[in-house]
This record gives sequence, structure tokens and C-alpha cells, in this order.
Amino acid sequence: MATAVSSASRAPARSIARTGVLTVATTASTLLVNLATGILIARVLGPSGRGALTAVLAAPPIVAWVFETVVKSLYATLAIAILFAGTIAAVAGPAVRIVYGADFAGSVAPLRILLAGTVLYAAAAVVCSGLYALNRPFTRLGRA
Repeated sequence: MATAVSSASRAPARSIARTGVLTVATTASTLLVNLATGILIARVLGPSGRGALTAVLAAPPIVAWVFETVVKSLYATLAIAILFAGTIAAVAGPAVRIVYGADFAGSVAPLRILLAGTVLYAAAAVVCSGLYALNRPFTRLGRA
């Protein structure tokens, strides 16, 4: 009975040991393949080709991060611009009368129209900055 218990208790230990050996073997083989790939790339591409390869491999994550940052900045800018423009539009009537007098009451409607354009201009500034960060400055001009 004692023999059955000891062999049963060793089964999980053997399974864990086998898993560990397989993990180490997999990691070692991956390292060897990466080393061989690096040596081949170094010999075949040369220094300038390695730089180009590095740029190609590194570019997508950087572009994705910049794009994500630009989108978040765009949302934040739009939220803040809409908040400020809405506040100014709400108090524009009384504020224009207090500051400039009743003669300028007709300028409230154009002010509100310009506020909508100001919100869009703030968004365009963020998008243009994002295009510059992605090294695409002429995209906004229609020249790709």
C-alpha cells in the first residue's frame, strides 16, 4: 500500500519535471533559431540592410502608438473645445451686451458660427500634428 501511494505522489512531480525540461528545450531552440537568423541577416544584408530591416520591424508598433496617441488627443481636444465653445455660446448674448453694448447684439449669431469653426480648427491642429509625427506632413495638403 505504501508503494502505491509513493508512486502516485511521484506522478505530478514527473509531469512538472517533464514540462520544465520541454520548456527549457523550447526556449533553447528558439534562441538558437534567432541566433542563426541574426547571423544570416548580418551576412546577407550587410550594415545598411540591417538598418533598413530594423526600421521596417520597428515602424509598425511606433506608428500604432502614435496613431493611438493622436486619436486620444483628438478626443480630448474635441471634448475641451466643445465645452469651452458651448460655454462661450451660452453666455455670448449677455456678455456681448455687457462688454460692447446693445449696438453689437447682432454679432452674437456670427460669434456662435465662428465658435463651431474654432472647434473644428482645434481638431485639425491635432490631426496635422499627428501627420507630422507620422512623417506625413504633406498628406494634409493633398500630396501623399
